[in-house]
Amino acid sequence: MSIPFWRTGLVDISDAELIVLDALADYGALRLVDLSDPAFDLHLNCRPHGLDESTLTRMLTQWRRLGWIKPIIADDGERFELTPSGGWQWERERAPDWSRWVHGHRRFLGRTDDRWIETYFGNTASTVDTCFRWFVEIEGTTVVRTRRAIVRHRIWEYPWKSQGPFFAVVAVVASAPEINLLFDWQRYEGSRCWWRDTSEIMRSRALIR
Repeated sequence: MSIPFWRTGLVDISDAELIVLDALADYGALRLVDLSDPAFDLHLNCRPHGLDESTLTRMLTQWRRLGWIKPIIADDGERFELTPSGGWQWERERAPDWSRWVHGHRRFLGRTDDRWIETYFGNTASTVDTCFRWFVEIEGTTVVRTRRAIVRHRIWEYPWKSQGPFFAVVAVVASAPEINLLFDWQRYEGSRCWWRDTSEIMRSRALIR
C-alpha cells in the first residue's frame, strides 16, 4: 500500500529535507554516510530524499547553526542527533499524537530462535495492549505468559522527549509452526490506533482523511 506524503506545511523545508528530518527522528543519531547512502531508503524503510552529499552537508551545517541538531562523537565517527528545538520542528510538521506512540523490541531466549521475550511500551496502556495483540495475531505466535508493568526506558528514537515512565506489556512468546498467510491486513489497518514511526503517522493520517 502506497503511503501518501502527509505533512502540515508549517516548517519551511522541502519534502526532501523533511525526509532527512524524519530519519533523524525515527532512528536517532545518524552519520553523514548513512544519510548519503544510495540505499538510504531501503536501509531506513522510507522514501528516497534525492539529495547529494554536498547538499546534505550544507543542510546539516545550516541545521546546526539553527540549533536543530548537535554532533555526537561515536565509535564509528561523528553522528548527528536532533536537539529539542529540532525535535519540535519535526513535531510541528508531522503532528504526532504521543498518546498513540508504541515501541516494541524482542530478545531471544537461549541458543534457539523459537522462543523470545517480546516487549511493547508506550504512553497509553490500552494502546500498548491493542498493538501487542495485533502483532501476536499477525505472526501467529503463542503467548506463553505475559505481565503488565510500568517501566522507565532509554529510547534512542525521539531523544528530546521525556523517557517515561511507560506502560509496558512483557511476554514470553513461542514461534508459530507456519506463517499466518490469511491475515486480514485491511482489518488491521482499519483498527490501527498506534504509530511506531513517521510512515505510520502518515498512514494513519491517510485513513483519517
